[in-house]
Order: sequence, then structure tokens, then C-alpha cells
Amino acid sequence: RWTNYNYAFWKKYYIPIEYLTHFNIYPIKGFSINNRPYVYPKLGYCYIFKENDYIHYKIYQPNSTTYKWISNTNSSIIEGYEQLQFDNKIYRTVILTKSLKDVVCLRVLGFAAISPQSESTLITQDFMNRIKRYADNIVLFFDNDKVGIEKSTNIANQFNLRSIYLDDCK
Repeated sequence: RWTNYNYAFWKKYYIPIEYLTHFNIYPIKGFSINNRPYVYPKLGYCYIFKENDYIHYKIYQPNSTTYKWISNTNSSIIEGYEQLQFDNKIYRTVILTKSLKDVVCLRVLGFAAISPQSESTLITQDFMNRIKRYADNIVLFFDNDKVGIEKSTNIANQFNLRSIYLDDCK
């Protein structure tokens, strides 16, 4: 259940609760792995992805210094892809960014976006073919730091795509 306390984290990104639930992001108080319970001292969120009748979870603990991310996802999961399928329309451009949080922020701003599991996820031709069902124009928008620029440049060269960056911003 969303409370003012656990929504405050997302509010600073101007993301309404309706967008969070549309992208299957929910607050959690804890979780278990192999029947071993884990409880959060502060904030915890679960991202839920459905693929071929299987549910994948990605646990996000923004304040954790040890385990910020815990998941059973794999590189075949494209964050935001379910929502593109749900929209069932062709976009002028789809932005390929680096995280589900960025996908949701871009969607709030009116842009279609998707993300691999991380900037270091290997982007395959199959991945690109899945995205091209929704737009011929795909633009890369990773962080404006060394890793983001390097990964974006590699993908842009491999698939003949354009990259954009924000100045003075990670």
C-alpha cells in the first residue's frame, strides 16, 4: 500500500502513483529468498515484470549500502516493454535509456521509453527487433558519465543509432 512516506521518494522525480502502478512498481515492507525473510529498515520497492507466464521481480532499496538491487530478472527483460505492448501503437521515437526509473520519468514527460536491465546489458539484434515493432527511430539516452557514454557509443555504433545526453547531469 502506498503511504506518504514511501511515495516521498518518487515524488521528488514528479512521478504520480498512477504511473508507478502502471509500470508495476509497488512499495514493500520486506521479501523472502528461499524462505529466509528480509525486512527493510526504510524504503523498499518491487518492480514486477511478466514474461511468458513467469513473473520476475526486481527489488530496489534506494537507501541500502549493501544490496541496492536484488532480482531474478535476466537480460531478456526489457523494462517498459509491457507498457509499449499495452499501448499497442507506433511511436515516432522510442528512447532507450538505462533504468526503469528513467523510463517512467520520460513517460511522464510524454516520451515512449524502454530500458535494458542495466547499462552493461548486452543489446542483441533480437532486443532491437522487439523495440522496432513500436518505432523505427530509436534514440539512446544513457547517463552523461564515462560508463554511460561508453556504453551508449558502443550500442550506437553497433545499431546505427543516435545518442543524446544532458549537460551538467549524470
